[in-house]
Amino acid sequence: MAIITRLDRVLADRKMQLGELADAVGISVVNLSNLKTGKV
Repeated sequence: MAIITRLDRVLADRKMQLGELADAVGISVVNLSNLKTGKV
C-alpha cells in the first residue's frame, strides 16, 4: 500500500495528472495506473 499512498501524495502535491507523471518517468499510463491500483 505504500506505493499507492505515495503516488497519490506526489500527484496531489505537484498538481499533476497520472499521464504527466507517466511521461516524466517514461512508462505508459496503463502501467502507472496498474501500479497505483496494485494490479502489478
